[in-house]
Amino acid sequence: MMDTIAGSATMSPDGSHLLFGGFTSLTRGDMMRMALDGSRRVSALVQTPFVENGTEVSPDGRWLVYQSNISGRQEVYVAPYPDASSARWPVSTGGGRQPLWSRDGRELFYVAPDGVLMGVQVKTIDSTWAATSPMKVLEPGYWSRDALIGRQYDISPDGKRFLVVTPSRVAADPPDLVVEQHWLEALKASVSSN
Repeated sequence: MMDTIAGSATMSPDGSHLLFGGFTSLTRGDMMRMALDGSRRVSALVQTPFVENGTEVSPDGRWLVYQSNISGRQEVYVAPYPDASSARWPVSTGGGRQPLWSRDGRELFYVAPDGVLMGVQVKTIDSTWAATSPMKVLEPGYWSRDALIGRQYDISPDGKRFLVVTPSRVAADPPDLVVEQHWLEALKASVSSN
């Protein structure tokens, strides 16, 4: 029984399920999915005593990426979809969060603890998932490291550019507030003088 739904939600590529994070009285954070066939059936994708979130299904519908603190820190993992409990492969090597598939599913990106955007080339053979070692894609500073909920970057529909939530470059002065009292009298005086 789901007590609370939390975090961001995403759709499976075929549109048949909504994937989301949830909390129960027994677990701290699980990856769940709800059928969109009218039944609204909810089932667990990844259910452990640890916190899992940030899930997304690969464009081909075969793999689930998510972040979990099962190792003691946030790391990115890939599992088969929809049977995510059958296997799990680590993607990040020194911490990771905010995973994202490339539009063609051949690459997987995540943010390292120091704010660097990392990427791996995906290699799948039958039902086994593998990837290259993580490589730096973007230096930190392109996106805000403030405590925003959810992923702070995405890939453009054509797959050629990253779209990011950027921090403000200049501390803006607060806007001035002007209060005009007796504006009606001033307007009447202005009109009558013309």
